[in-house]
Amino acid sequence: DDTKNQYDYVDIDAQLKPIAETHFLREPLKAHQHFHHDSARAFITRNRTRYDLVIVDVFTNRKSVPLETTTYEFWRHIRQHV
Repeated sequence: DDTKNQYDYVDIDAQLKPIAETHFLREPLKAHQHFHHDSARAFITRNRTRYDLVIVDVFTNRKSVPLETTTYEFWRHIRQHV
């Protein structure tokens, strides 16, 4: 219900947005919520936005961690945006 803050959601699977809006949120994303169809690394590398908080949730299990999110460079980019 927070309308004060801006939110960026990033996922490599473009189908996640309509699935989330239909089955979890049960409504479209609001004007202050933005979905970006991109890989986490590509998004954070190109993005120039500063954030108060960044949550990285790329883990579905131990065998499917995207390798691009396990590098020092990726985490350095994350840190630069906070």
